[in-house]
Amino acid sequence: MATTLPGGSGTDVILPEGVSTEQVDIAVGSDGNTVVAIKENTSGLDIEAASSTAVTGKKITDTTVNVSAKKGEDTNIVLETTVAKSTTITNEGKGSLEVNVNTGKVKGLTIDAGNKKRADLVRIKDDVKLIDADFKMGKGNDTVRFGKGVTFKGTSSVNLGKGGKDSVIVEGKAKLDITNFTKKDTLTVGDDSYSYKDIKNGAEIKGISVDLA
Repeated sequence: MATTLPGGSGTDVILPEGVSTEQVDIAVGSDGNTVVAIKENTSGLDIEAASSTAVTGKKITDTTVNVSAKKGEDTNIVLETTVAKSTTITNEGKGSLEVNVNTGKVKGLTIDAGNKKRADLVRIKDDVKLIDADFKMGKGNDTVRFGKGVTFKGTSSVNLGKGGKDSVIVEGKAKLDITNFTKKDTLTVGDDSYSYKDIKNGAEIKGISVDLA
């Protein structure tokens, strides 16, 4: 039977059958945000995040994070584990989503920012090995940033959605598919920036494929 543990500010962490508090520890910071500490490799966590939440520690598999912040609130989801496999982060609320992936081998990550008009942000930090990720950014002025030290394996994709003024920033090398790139959007790779017009006119960007909207 699943066990529900309360986090901060209305967040619940649901442990599946067979997973105990010896494997997963829940703490609440002074700001009311939740920290989920993975003490042993764990599968099947369900995090219902009503506010900012960090997942830290050892390997997680098949973890879901459902964000339900209110309009006008920003929710920061942090992944800082050794391995994150088949993790899904979905914004089901009305507030903006920020995702910071700080460490580890991250395979099959899905981020669905929802389809409401808001400014969402995804940052993949330098120490991450990213394998076959899928980012659906939806409406609004969204930003996706990949640090210079990110290692790409397989092919990751960024769907910029309809509308908005979006930015994709790649500080190093990448293997990436970008779709729904509009006339308002920009792609920055290292010191070079590319517009809709540049790409339409045949600009070639090593490792990156761009489909125009």
